[in-house]
Amino acid sequence: MISLAGGLRVLGLMLLANAAYSRHELNQLAFIVAENTAVGEGFSAAQTPQTLQTLPMDVVLELACGVVLVLAATLVSLFRSAEVCAAPATVVLKDGRWVVDTRRGTAGGSGDQHPLRAIDVAAANTAADHAGTGSYAYLDTRVNFANLTKRALAFAAWASSNADAGDAATTEAI
Repeated sequence: MISLAGGLRVLGLMLLANAAYSRHELNQLAFIVAENTAVGEGFSAAQTPQTLQTLPMDVVLELACGVVLVLAATLVSLFRSAEVCAAPATVVLKDGRWVVDTRRGTAGGSGDQHPLRAIDVAAANTAADHAGTGSYAYLDTRVNFANLTKRALAFAAWASSNADAGDAATTEAI
């Protein structure tokens, strides 16, 4: 779901992009009119581009609304970030579970509470061993990066010895 600030920002940027495209189209139209009109009929040969004063009112209003919406989105996001920073979250034990309490409620009550997931210690130790930060129980299964060429050649030899008759040509080409 998109937030209020995000929605305002997207809408404002869409309005600004449409206003910019409208101005581009009007400039192209002005140059086409200048090229196809004789100089004696009141048009100069080199028509100047559209300025803000010569744009139609709907393009000017679209431009103004787009700028206002982008500024409003910026202000909304600034006030929301200040509100989040002003209300620090704490971790409390409630009913035997650890929860994050944002303390946005009244002084006596608590605000939003989000339960924390439990950490599986065995899975964490296994992941640490595989990553190389644990007790190195899986040292022989890790890739030795200094001998990547040797391992690649060993894999190619293993693959060619275990290849089917149809895959032998493909393995030898590698």
